[in-house]
Amino acid sequence: MAPRGGKGKQAETRTKTIWFLLVDHEGKLRFGDLTVLDVQADITVAALQRMIKEKKRSHLGPFEADDFEVWTYKHMDLSSDPMFEELEDIVGRIKFLKASKNPKRLSPKQKVAKIDPAEDVILLVRVPPPQTTDTAGGGDGESFIRLAPTQHV
Repeated sequence: MAPRGGKGKQAETRTKTIWFLLVDHEGKLRFGDLTVLDVQADITVAALQRMIKEKKRSHLGPFEADDFEVWTYKHMDLSSDPMFEELEDIVGRIKFLKASKNPKRLSPKQKVAKIDPAEDVILLVRVPPPQTTDTAGGGDGESFIRLAPTQHV
């Protein structure tokens, strides 16, 4: 049976090459240099986050991929293949603000096909702060210790 409209859709498997940097919650490069990943263009940013976690599992083991923030960032010095120290300087000046246009935060539902990584654009993957015993319970970061009452004789 022929598809409607007379023309069949070809099953195209397009891939995109994505360059990314892992940035900690303070905006510092603590997880290595630029990394490349070839991905299917039809996946979501959420799926990309899981692929990034798998690719960099030695650095990202304790973190949940769903907690990553993915941002696009454009800077003229990125097209010149900068050294790690230059990347640290560039990334150190970035302000991660929700209403920002550069960097721009991507929605987890967004398709990778909509991301157009030009030569001077990279993805910044912002990793949440590590969980500590104070924050692991999902509380407000405060710890309470209950002391046993003392008896005076």
